Amino acid sequence: MQEMGAFSGQPLQSQENISEIEGNMKRSEEGLSHTVLPDETNSENGKLVEESINNGVMGFTPDIMYAKIVNNYNTAKDLYGETLLRLLTGFTTSTLDRNIAFPEFQRELKERLNQKFQELEDEELISHDGQLTDKAVKVASLVIYSKELDRLAKLSGKGDMKFSKASTYGDKTHAREFKKGDRYADINLRLSIKKAVSRGKISVGRDDLRTSPRKSPNSATIVYGLDASASMKGDKLKFCKQAGTALAFQAINHKDKVGIVSFGTVLKTVIEPTSDFSHLLHAITAIRASTQTDFEIFLQKATEMLARSKGAKHIVLLTDALATVGEKPMEKTLQGVSAARANGITISIVGIKLDAKGVELAKKIAETGNGRFYLAKQLADLDMLVLDDYYAVSA
Repeated sequence: MQEMGAFSGQPLQSQENISEIEGNMKRSEEGLSHTVLPDETNSENGKLVEESINNGVMGFTPDIMYAKIVNNYNTAKDLYGETLLRLLTGFTTSTLDRNIAFPEFQRELKERLNQKFQELEDEELISHDGQLTDKAVKVASLVIYSKELDRLAKLSGKGDMKFSKASTYGDKTHAREFKKGDRYADINLRLSIKKAVSRGKISVGRDDLRTSPRKSPNSATIVYGLDASASMKGDKLKFCKQAGTALAFQAINHKDKVGIVSFGTVLKTVIEPTSDFSHLLHAITAIRASTQTDFEIFLQKATEMLARSKGAKHIVLLTDALATVGEKPMEKTLQGVSAARANGITISIVGIKLDAKGVELAKKIAETGNGRFYLAKQLADLDMLVLDDYYAVSA
């Protein structure tokens, strides 16, 4: 599709291609794995829904959006984000900025917006009054899931992912003679045959059997904490969601449980630790950014969720700011960390573009919480930082 020449007589660049990700999730016989199946939903619209949620836009009205773009494009760009505007209109932001004052371009813009809204309604991604539907959230979750698993697969292929959790039955210990009550599954066939051969036998008898009992694996329960304050809107939230998806997938695949808490001045999303990946993915996808940051309420809730768990109990928190709510917020934050430690919970923190004071507080949280502090230099690194932290907890 070609963009309008905007009366300059010069052809404009064609619309950027959107990678296709079509389908919906279906739980396979293995339990965790999900397969992507053909679906009638336009893949471009799945990305559009994802962008709208991450930018806090939960409903569309073509006339209102058109008026905001035409009357003050810079404000509209801050409100909706450049990617969402491109997906809605088919125009790059530079084209919109350059041509928005021309009446003919405005008419084309209005027509495209109306067409896009009709398309979204036909695909049942928005309701008749323009609000995102539950199907829209599911489609957006597929986009996040597919994108992150493709990335993990590529990293694994490059040898960047070196973690290997113990098997379901745990790690093998030293071999010994098989005794009554031992599990047949733990019999070490190689050593049993070797023993029989050393005795000159042509068959393995009970007295030749050797077993390698397995230690119980160290289970872990993780609460993924996401600061969903207003400053996290847009790309920060998008990459945090991808990191949460990676954590949920890897942890559940290794028989661990994951819970989710997103928060601003109040708790927003609270999912108790679970092995239900699709439930976690849907919850992660629906998280929106708003208001300020209150670490205290988050720590209280996360501690409550983990207090009765067995095995390793861990919180990993992603944030881009200091605690900003209430009197002495930093002091109360550290008190909350100490309370978590008293319940055997460790705490790590991933800082996103933190200032000097933010780094100082984050280091204190990690030190007091007997966890780790990571400072993300690039948003795209968030998933690897979160997984590195999970691997350290589960090792």
